[in-house]
Amino acid sequence: MKKIIIAAVIAGGLLLGPSSILAKDDTFDYVKLEHKFNKIEWAPFNNKNFTKGTKPIILIVGSTTCGYCKKLKQTMNQDKALRNIIMNNFTPIYVEQDISYLPEYLKTPMTPTIYFLTADSKHLLIDKVVGAPEAGYLTKATLFILKQIAADRG
Repeated sequence: MKKIIIAAVIAGGLLLGPSSILAKDDTFDYVKLEHKFNKIEWAPFNNKNFTKGTKPIILIVGSTTCGYCKKLKQTMNQDKALRNIIMNNFTPIYVEQDISYLPEYLKTPMTPTIYFLTADSKHLLIDKVVGAPEAGYLTKATLFILKQIAADRG
């Protein structure tokens, strides 16, 4: 009986097409939906968020199917000190790896990749971290980046 039901669902999906099973809305963004449940307020990747304010940018390039990306998000949500450092000192942006409009220097074959970028219009790369490091390492790396930025400002 299970095989018949599964076959009917698959056949229905093939005949009707994916858009009839799950209505596609141009404004729907899986990342936005997912981040409604996160404790960090991730901004979408667009010119407004990429140029607003004076805070440096922490940009994470990830994938919804990446186990290490899920681990990184969990680490960032569970570690209150790390979360506060990010929220108080950076503009946090999360994008999917397959976003075609990412600048060439931000495209990466590895996920997750965390980029630290300057707040100015040049968005110079300060540093990057690849993978899902433990909270302690990521906290130290983030604080080190903040010290670098402060030293560069004079």
